[in-house]
Amino acid sequence: MSEVIEQEAKSAASHAQKYTRNNPYMSYVRVNYLLTGEGSEKETRHVELTLEEGMTYTPGDAVGIIPENRREAVDDVLNALGYTGDERVLDHYKVEISLD
Repeated sequence: MSEVIEQEAKSAASHAQKYTRNNPYMSYVRVNYLLTGEGSEKETRHVELTLEEGMTYTPGDAVGIIPENRREAVDDVLNALGYTGDERVLDHYKVEISLD
């Protein structure tokens, strides 16, 4: 039994070293539903993500979810604003990125 726990710990450590803020694990949302009731002042959701074999996620672990917009929606907004998408802007870290 302790051998299985030790193996799981090594696997978790391996994933923790492999994926970082600058090299994030890309996942897909499998489940996403609202937990809070109608009229609640805040929104709490239950979200389930796809994980690699051996990867674990437990309550209290940190996760950052960066949504990806549909290409058609991005094109519609760029067109409405008169932009090409090649324009450069600063992100919240003051790093220059493309709008597209």
